[in-house]
Amino acid sequence: RHFLWTGDTSFLRSCWPVLQRHLAWERRNFDADNNGLFDAYACIWASDAIEYSGGGVAYSTAYNYFENKMAARIANIVGENPLPYQEEANKIKQAMDSILWMSKKGWFAEYKDRLGLRLLHPDAGLWTVYHAIDERSTDPFQSYQLLRYVDTHIPHIPIQCNSLKGYYMLPTTDWMPYTWSVNNVAMAEMAHTALAFWEGGQNKTAYTIFKSLILESMYLGTSPGNFEQLSYYDRYRGELYHDFADPIGVCSRALVEGLFGIHPDALSDTLLIQPGWPSTWKYASFSTPDIKMAYHQSGAESNYTIIPSFPKKMNLQCRIIAAKSDIKNIRINNELVAWNADTTAVGQPIIIFNAPYSDDYKISIKWSGGGIAKAKYDNIAVAGYPFTVHIEHAQILDIKDPQGTLSYIKQTENNIRGKVNGEQGEHTLFIKVKQNKLSWWLPINFVIPAAYEIRKIANGDPNGIQFSIQNNTNQEFDHSVTIQSGNFSQTRTIIIPAHHHSSEVKIPAAQLFPGTNRIEISTNGYILADTCIINR
Repeated sequence: RHFLWTGDTSFLRSCWPVLQRHLAWERRNFDADNNGLFDAYACIWASDAIEYSGGGVAYSTAYNYFENKMAARIANIVGENPLPYQEEANKIKQAMDSILWMSKKGWFAEYKDRLGLRLLHPDAGLWTVYHAIDERSTDPFQSYQLLRYVDTHIPHIPIQCNSLKGYYMLPTTDWMPYTWSVNNVAMAEMAHTALAFWEGGQNKTAYTIFKSLILESMYLGTSPGNFEQLSYYDRYRGELYHDFADPIGVCSRALVEGLFGIHPDALSDTLLIQPGWPSTWKYASFSTPDIKMAYHQSGAESNYTIIPSFPKKMNLQCRIIAAKSDIKNIRINNELVAWNADTTAVGQPIIIFNAPYSDDYKISIKWSGGGIAKAKYDNIAVAGYPFTVHIEHAQILDIKDPQGTLSYIKQTENNIRGKVNGEQGEHTLFIKVKQNKLSWWLPINFVIPAAYEIRKIANGDPNGIQFSIQNNTNQEFDHSVTIQSGNFSQTRTIIIPAHHHSSEVKIPAAQLFPGTNRIEISTNGYILADTCIINR
């Protein structure tokens, strides 16, 4: 990454033999079975308490993918053969996708055992998510699904402050029991996760995570302006250490590469700028010895000033999130420039435009048109039932269903309809749309629950159990059911509107067993829903 910023080919040539030896050492030590997956030892922050006994690990494999891709580029520059490194990178990518990527779930497994039953361990840590994305081993659809895993599977710990709402901390895993380095609440780990959200195009969540960790450590912690190691919200250790190097380093990357979107690639003479600040910001500025940037939003016009001072002169490429559905014009230093839509963008439409090197750039984007098209759909979808998505103000071009959630898909200009057949849990499918000259992929996030669920009612009758029956389908339920638990058995007709729950059902304590009781709801011999509830 240093070479991407400097383009120092002299130093690059000096380092090349070291890089060659290191990559060979990595293969000898950590891919002993030559299957393209690498064991992990002491290569992430949490290494203190984690080992994989020779298994194939997602994040260490992602490291080696990036290293070999870069080595192929470097080999071309220094006059060496790039083919072995490109072939190794291809092999690694194929192994990650075929062995560790769980397509029905939409994320990488943490690792696969090398011995015994060679089990796949599905509960990934934050490091698996952010390294897979940061090492560029994912396509845009994989990146989105991986980040969705953080949204739905990693606990979100609310920051307790009366004047602040909507901010939270992330533990590194959901693994239990708590032990050092396995499921801590670490500032550096959150910052790298925020960076991954920016790299995956989810700027809003990225900014929320980044602002959360800054608020919690620098403003709500014991030392003003502190870069802590562990958070106050860490279960046992609490806030730990001041101005720790780990968060200082990666918070710098998150600020520069994420929030301000500065990505130099001096090896290909390209400076990429893709701002990640919130759409509500009206102005922003940033300055380092390498670059100065300023932004100002005035009505329907976005203005940027960019003054590069990198060691190497690079051409400019900008990737900007579309604020409106059309563009009147784009000017750089008063000259009109052409632009294109990034048709691979996931989540929001992005425009791309380029300019040759200049000592400074004054960019004006004049937006026109209306708001960006959105999707309308029910975010609860039950297996066996129809699922419909309606797109307003845009044309549907294509659909991608990587998790196999729908069958019998029918597509019209503005609607997608199919039958739900995916496994229970959180899911995402993608719809490619076109609005004026913009084209991008809209993610459709929904959950597939059981059709009917038993839900215990909190603060119920102390002399028994109270619960309701949740109807998750889009059709009314009107049937005679039998409710059984312990010595209790009752048959009654229950009417539950679509997406609603029934009235309260009570089972007296005298008809229950002490401790855990299995409750079963059946109709015509078919078990509709069942669960276990403790009778205290």
